[in-house]
Amino acid sequence: MTRSTTIRWAAAAAAMLLLPAMAGCAASPSPAAEPEPTPTASVAAPSPTPEPADPLEAVAAVVVGPAGFSLVDEAGAAVETIGYLEPAGEAVDLLTRVFGEAPVDTDWEGTNHFPPATTHEWSGFTVIEQRLVDGWEELIHEPSYARPSIELRVETDAVGGVTVRSAQGMQVGASWAELPVDPRIGERFTCGGVPFELEDGAAVEAGTPTVSAAESDAGTVGRLEAPQPIADGCA
Repeated sequence: MTRSTTIRWAAAAAAMLLLPAMAGCAASPSPAAEPEPTPTASVAAPSPTPEPADPLEAVAAVVVGPAGFSLVDEAGAAVETIGYLEPAGEAVDLLTRVFGEAPVDTDWEGTNHFPPATTHEWSGFTVIEQRLVDGWEELIHEPSYARPSIELRVETDAVGGVTVRSAQGMQVGASWAELPVDPRIGERFTCGGVPFELEDGAAVEAGTPTVSAAESDAGTVGRLEAPQPIADGCA
């Protein structure tokens, strides 16, 4: 073997020894990049549905009428109307909510002329609830303005900030001289005070309901009552 041949073999061997080292030094592939998350559109939570307002919160006055009473707002629009021939339960419930307090309830025994009753009173405003028991249910088969389910007796101009008045604006405490008597009433009378208001278009005859008033010792309106029917006579 010549010297040149020996040199070539030595170079080849050295090159083969270097191959593994060079392979180890080769750059490793970069790891695959993580995909960025796709943004998701946020969904707004539904707004809670507001509770409807209680229409009775708008009541500003109780208007005492001949055939029933109304709960009216500041503009005079009726929110609720209850007739005196309707059962008393709903009337007591509505007034309790409007006045903001429960009434004082008192049971009364009947007499020869009147059936038993329960009074529901709020500081001068009284609902008289007729109770047809103890044989009265056999005598009175249905309410009438002479024997109503509900009778109002008012001795105040307001309860809990709620005004109490007649349809013509008459209130307890007003001057008696200013009582606005409906000219249709003429000389007709009731058995419970001076009648001064009638329903529009009502016939003026016995049994027709009215709002009546009683004079106080001070010359003012001391009490309003309804329904007070026109009478031909009083026992």
